[in-house]
Amino acid sequence: GRKKVKHTRSSFSNQHKLEVAQHLISCKDVKETLRHFYPKLSGDAKEQRRKLLYDWR
Repeated sequence: GRKKVKHTRSSFSNQHKLEVAQHLISCKDVKETLRHFYPKLSGDAKEQRRKLLYDWR
C-alpha cells in the first residue's frame, strides 16, 4: 500500500487570525499575545510564530 504522508501543512482560520490580531493591537505587546494564545510554544517555534503575528496585523 501507499505510505502515509509525513509532512502536512496546517493553517489558522480567519477567525483565529482576527482574534489574535485584535489582541495584539489592543495590548500592544507581542510577548503577552504569545503567552495568551500559545502558552506551550518553545523557543524557536515562539520566534517563528511572533513573526507570523506581525504579518496578521
